Amino acid sequence: MTQTELPFAPGLPPSAGYDEMVTGRGIIRRHWRAVVAELGSIPGGLAERVDRARRHFDEDGVTYTIYGDQSGRDRPWSFDPVPLVLSAGDWAHLEAGVAQRAQLLDAVLADLYGPQRLIAERVLPPGIVFGNPEFLRSCRGGVAPSPGRWLPVYAVDLARSADGRWTVLADRCQSPAGAGYALQNRRVLARTLPEGFRTSLVRRLPPFFARWQAALQRFAPRPSGYPRAVLLTPGRLSESYFEHAFLASEMALDLAEGADLTMRDGHVYLKTLAGLQPVDVILRRVDSAFCDPLELRSDSVLGTVGLVAAARAGTVAVANAIGSGLAEMPALLPFLPRAARLLLGQDLALPTVPTHWLGRGADLAAAPADTDRYVFRPALHGETGSAFDEADTPAEPPDAIARLRRNPRGYVAQHRLLPSSAPCWTPEGLVPRPVVLRLFAIAEEGGYAVMPGGLARIPPGEDPLGATFQHGSISKDVWVLAQERRDIVVAGPARPAPAEIRRSSGNLPSRVADDLFWLGRYVERLDMDARLLRAALRRLVSADPGPRHTAELGLLAHLLGRAAVIPLDLAGTPPDGGHLAEGLANAVDAGRPLDLLLADVHRLGGALRDRLAEDTWQTLAHLVGNARHTATRAAGDVDQAIAALDQIVRLTTAFVGLMSETMTRGDGWRFHQIGRRLERGIQTSRLIANALAPSPDPPDVALRLILELAQSLITYRSRYMAAVDAGPVLDLAVADLGNPRAVAYQLADIRVLIGGLSTGAGPADGTDDLTTDARRVAAGLPDAVRDNGVSAAVGPLLEICERLMKLSDTLTRDHFTLVPRPHMLGPHRRT
Repeated sequence: MTQTELPFAPGLPPSAGYDEMVTGRGIIRRHWRAVVAELGSIPGGLAERVDRARRHFDEDGVTYTIYGDQSGRDRPWSFDPVPLVLSAGDWAHLEAGVAQRAQLLDAVLADLYGPQRLIAERVLPPGIVFGNPEFLRSCRGGVAPSPGRWLPVYAVDLARSADGRWTVLADRCQSPAGAGYALQNRRVLARTLPEGFRTSLVRRLPPFFARWQAALQRFAPRPSGYPRAVLLTPGRLSESYFEHAFLASEMALDLAEGADLTMRDGHVYLKTLAGLQPVDVILRRVDSAFCDPLELRSDSVLGTVGLVAAARAGTVAVANAIGSGLAEMPALLPFLPRAARLLLGQDLALPTVPTHWLGRGADLAAAPADTDRYVFRPALHGETGSAFDEADTPAEPPDAIARLRRNPRGYVAQHRLLPSSAPCWTPEGLVPRPVVLRLFAIAEEGGYAVMPGGLARIPPGEDPLGATFQHGSISKDVWVLAQERRDIVVAGPARPAPAEIRRSSGNLPSRVADDLFWLGRYVERLDMDARLLRAALRRLVSADPGPRHTAELGLLAHLLGRAAVIPLDLAGTPPDGGHLAEGLANAVDAGRPLDLLLADVHRLGGALRDRLAEDTWQTLAHLVGNARHTATRAAGDVDQAIAALDQIVRLTTAFVGLMSETMTRGDGWRFHQIGRRLERGIQTSRLIANALAPSPDPPDVALRLILELAQSLITYRSRYMAAVDAGPVLDLAVADLGNPRAVAYQLADIRVLIGGLSTGAGPADGTDDLTTDARRVAAGLPDAVRDNGVSAAVGPLLEICERLMKLSDTLTRDHFTLVPRPHMLGPHRRT
């Protein structure tokens, strides 16, 4: 392919800095040629592949949570299909440099939390350590996991300068993120651009994650047995929660929040249905200061009381060690070359972007001399982006410099670096955009192993450290090329010893059981509410509205009001009036009860995605998204509203079927089923009671609706082939143990499910009596209806509903609330 055949956007200006793909003479670099040839030979260009990749990301539920977004919807993952390609020679230099830098920062942390030679020998100024809020005094003396690694995981942000050298922009030591997204990018690109992998020798990523999993197990304090490792997450609202769930599933970790853990007798335990289970390793994604409200931030509800003490005692390994965020401070960067010579006896292989700590007089005097060459950043925090608005510097340097002089120790000045450019896809063709590279390393015996790939990001602005996904960066896959085909596969961990056969998946964490229980309840509630509203809307558009339809619509409005799907005052309006029609059509709008239920189902599904089969989660996310999208387009249109409700009913039906076919019959499945059966029993008994409460005359209207909404109409017709009669209708809907929609069926199944729990709970107290009550109520209801005395029969049905709700409270108290959540111990204290 010649230069003129390249799929570049027309009129493209040449890049000012280093171009990753093209030399200064316009020649494609050797390691890019196979990739460029494949991109240029795709029929119709990349547009169709881009759409396909976006669809895959959407189906996989790959998102990034944006702080302050109140819409309840996460931002879709931004991805560019053109990879960043690194030659084997480039990679050899990067791999060695990243491993050395990880080893250095690990040694720096061990020194600062230990003998402090760097301070004693005046390599580091004491102020940037002791005045740093990331220096946690309670971690002095050693909280690093065995064998003394402060940084079991390390990441580094790099950019290539104009002279072609890779330069370090920032170190990520607190809880490095992005490796999971990198693997997901690779999987999607392998599906959408398989030709590139066939023609290029791209090194594989999955073996790195197997080595990571094995490395975590080696940190376990217990010398034998099967160590239990958990990934500590801030929860569903964390910006990168997708990655937390992804890594937990990929590396067989329990996904835990701070409240899922507790400390007893110096050990950390995971709360499970079978009681407290010891935890050996914690891969944390909670910032250090929030890990322990007892010794660190007292207002934190993300951590676990006593975690620092357990780490200090060596009974649990925390990766990365609590307090490791200290190594991220920009003020450390100018002192690293001397630190490397002192601690390692080596010079740094990878240069750092020139950085001046303004606490030194000479640096403060030199930096403002040419302000358009510098970016000012906080000295003690590993934050990204400039410390000042672009309006302040360099456009208004006097004001910025005045602030710097008031507190020079709080800032560093970094030379503005023009990153290299890499090709990015646009509908008009490829355009060069600045690119920042994040690489990852894990601690192993004797050093660090670097992932042969990474996460490349296209920043939205000129500042390379502004390349955050919070601010709209675009991600790229990173291809590391091998010189020979045998080098494509990275060596994995040693083959483990054969595992003993088990017939259970271990002890289920209490929070997971709680979430599965409520997911079952929310799905059933959503199903019933959607069916109620759909039945009402279908009668609004009936081709032959008669007195019976009008009466049914009035009763349905009453039921919708009692179910809180529509306001009660709207439910009381005339059924043939326009006000009710408009209110029913708008009941699917965003922010209404149905939409909030959809959001709850999606939220709980997201919290459980590491426990759900991939097809189950993808189906749930896809159908929820479609239903909410259709509902937002309804805007009072009855037909569109019915379409959205059809999608909701398909969602609940498909999800129930998938859960039934993909979940192993363990405690998790049982609690999910108990939640479903409880909610269906509550909803059905309440529906029948509310339908009969208005004493309809004739009762046929209520009886027909009971059959329709309980999905028992076909069964009734096949059995009786006659007009509806109170006795058979209520027997079928309430007491028939062969009808999966009957109240008695729910009670009988709940009794079996609770009796099967591995916790040894036995049959739930009162479930036998509840089943008997259901039969008794059903037997008395027909006569009550015939005598027009239905108000006397409503009470027992509502009593069953009330007893089911009490049973729910009992299950929650006995199984889910083992230890109360931590509360604030006092005012916020900085360390």
